[in-house]
Amino acid sequence: MATRIPARFRYPVFALFLLSLYFVIPGAQEALKSNTNNVFDWLPAQFEETQRLIEFTHHFGGEEFLMVSWPDCTLADQRQDRLAAELRKPTALADGKCFFRKVITGREAVEQLMAPPLSLSAAQAVRRLEGLIVGRDGATSSVVMSVADPNHVNRHKAVAFVYECADRVPGLSAQAVHLAGTTLDGVAIDEASQASLLPLSLASFAACLALMYLVFRCPTTTAAIFIVAVFNQQLTMAAVYYTGWHMDSVLLLAPSLVFVVSVSGGVHLTNYYREAVRKQGLAGAPLRAVRAGWMPCVLSAVTTSLGLISLTASHLVPIQKFGVYASLMVLTGAAGLFLLLPSLLEQWPSRRWAARLAKEHGEPANLDRIWDVLSRRVERAWAPILVLAVVLIIAGCWGVTRTRCTARIHDMFSADARIVKDYNWLESHIGPLVPIEIIVRLPQLPDTAESYETPLIDRLQVVKRIEAAVGQVEGIDAVTSALAFAPPLPRGQVSGFRAVQRARVKALDRQLAEHLPDFVELGFLSVVERDGSIAQTMQPGPGGQQWWRVAARMAASGGHDFRQVLHDVEDKVTATMQEAGGVFPGARATISGCIPLVQKTQEQMLRDLINSFASAFLVIAVALLLMMLGWMLPEFLASRSWGEGWRILSRALVAGLVAMLPNVLPCVAVFGAMGLLGIKVEVGTVMTATVALGIAVDDTVHYVTWFRRGHAQGLSQSAAVRFAYRRCGTAMAQTSAIVGFGLLVFALSDFGPIQRFAWLMFSILMLGLLADLTVTPALLYSPLGRLFVPGSYFEWGSHEAPSSASRGIPTDSPSVELKVRPDQLVPNSWN
Repeated sequence: MATRIPARFRYPVFALFLLSLYFVIPGAQEALKSNTNNVFDWLPAQFEETQRLIEFTHHFGGEEFLMVSWPDCTLADQRQDRLAAELRKPTALADGKCFFRKVITGREAVEQLMAPPLSLSAAQAVRRLEGLIVGRDGATSSVVMSVADPNHVNRHKAVAFVYECADRVPGLSAQAVHLAGTTLDGVAIDEASQASLLPLSLASFAACLALMYLVFRCPTTTAAIFIVAVFNQQLTMAAVYYTGWHMDSVLLLAPSLVFVVSVSGGVHLTNYYREAVRKQGLAGAPLRAVRAGWMPCVLSAVTTSLGLISLTASHLVPIQKFGVYASLMVLTGAAGLFLLLPSLLEQWPSRRWAARLAKEHGEPANLDRIWDVLSRRVERAWAPILVLAVVLIIAGCWGVTRTRCTARIHDMFSADARIVKDYNWLESHIGPLVPIEIIVRLPQLPDTAESYETPLIDRLQVVKRIEAAVGQVEGIDAVTSALAFAPPLPRGQVSGFRAVQRARVKALDRQLAEHLPDFVELGFLSVVERDGSIAQTMQPGPGGQQWWRVAARMAASGGHDFRQVLHDVEDKVTATMQEAGGVFPGARATISGCIPLVQKTQEQMLRDLINSFASAFLVIAVALLLMMLGWMLPEFLASRSWGEGWRILSRALVAGLVAMLPNVLPCVAVFGAMGLLGIKVEVGTVMTATVALGIAVDDTVHYVTWFRRGHAQGLSQSAAVRFAYRRCGTAMAQTSAIVGFGLLVFALSDFGPIQRFAWLMFSILMLGLLADLTVTPALLYSPLGRLFVPGSYFEWGSHEAPSSASRGIPTDSPSVELKVRPDQLVPNSWN
């Protein structure tokens, strides 16, 4: 009687599954609610750029801001005053507090400069504010807000409050205003990444369901795989919530990836189940399927997990999180697959489906003939196929060296996205919105120095020279500092008799000293004590410093090379500070802000792309090596000398590396093509190579496993290749199609990283399937195929394996080879 999965095993599995739903479903829902993105949090805290940004935020209140304007918003427009009044009101959305610590309109800024003590003319005031809060035309105005607490503000509520206030102003509406700024960036990413997540996930479910039904023609079997895959997807999100992390735009991809990987594993296992039903009937088929397929399925899950865990080599926090959770949940999902799927198939078998399969047993399938034709063509052309594969890998590696990365907000959205349109409108009518912050650190005077020897005027002269130098850099469209709110400085040195000179210097110094609190309030000055803390007065103690902020701005839509602009700014600042060193020994300047962080992110993405892929290659190659060693362990234990044992180990090492060839090819080819075509890599695509490598290895593992099984059952090397085609070629095509099209659905997303992730994964998986169906068999047909043949049949190093006829096996002649049909041979699950 056939062995079945006992009820005492199935029922506890079902009970555990139902009980876990009580925790999994609410946890998944809470995880979705926690989705938040802040590009400033993407780099590790130990990076210099991150430390500088943290330091800048501590001393100057951060650079998070929002700018809002609308068509016909001029300096005379009364609506900007009404909107500002609404924005300054406390709101229940902020727990009865104000969202913004400062709200200023263009007209208010002009009036402040025109008022005493500066008393500038209207033209002078407007000229100082052009490109910052007033348009280049001198008439267009805007409202600028800085958030009250950048570290704890609810950015979603703050942005919603701005739109709500616009609706309350007569003549304005949320649809009519243009809103942009660093505070909005993370909100836009959150909304875009999650807006279409539910419909696209449902579409992915539907695509996978439809493809699985077309494959198996069995509603019960299809439903069983789907239940397991959806459970694993929900479990992934719940794991994020219960471990105390939050979702982000990258991590949102992990549940969908786990879903399609679970479907892939379920399809492979169900193909073993189908063969078991076809050959020996329904009774005991689930357990026989597990016995036959546990090893390749487990090895596939392990290699996929290893590919994902290698993403932790990245320094970008979202990619690290994706690698950790996706890797762990692939393994957890594989465990759930082997527990739940066979139990479901045992409990609710499809007898009508089983009867149909039984009728097919013994009849040659059309697919078998297709695989036979393909195998013969590959056998005849194995040498050109391998040469072409090597050429493509070399060309791809050259193309990868030309790959460029991007972390710009414009590259994450389509051209018709609202945030892109708002950025473009504001930058064309007001001024640039992407900041570079230069912090000029000037030491305090010794106690013995006279106040006129290095007065405030000299400090602001240094700031003025920095501002002028940075303004000359191509790509910098606006620069401002405390000088915009200070009395006009003399163009040169103060001249005259010594007494007159002292009087003029002291008068101007005194006037500037009166403005120091205003400079601090405006965020252009921080007085710092020797220990780095903020001084409580305008005069720090011995060893203290004054930190003066110079704010440069670039256009997000300008298309400038951030790296080149940043390099030019650094050169200008360095040269200017060297000149200032004679007056202020120990003076220095640091550069912070959005662009250094974005540039660091772009550079890090390219390093991570290479490092994570290299790590995945090494880790998976080691896994394949261990797999080969496991297969060759009986040969090693039976070796008669150390030399023979070493040859077996060397053979396993070379076999593991050779098996990586068809898996490296699709990733290197696709990314090489991107580099040659000038397609930039961003955070949604930087991890696809590693993910796809881990998934692509699955098919290689299955194919080589069946090749060895066929050879172990007495088939020749060529016949074993055709045996592997028949046994797993269909499953490989099925799983690649299901996983590929299940992910391709997400290409309909409006969010660039998700869209490009879907397209790249689909492209790499399809190319990977082609490589596994051509390059892998070509390797096995070639002399390198002897690396994978069980060594008990011939001595390693010989030029030819013993013929099939010498072992009593039919020859390779097509007319007689199929007298012993491969599908009539019972697979040995231990080889």
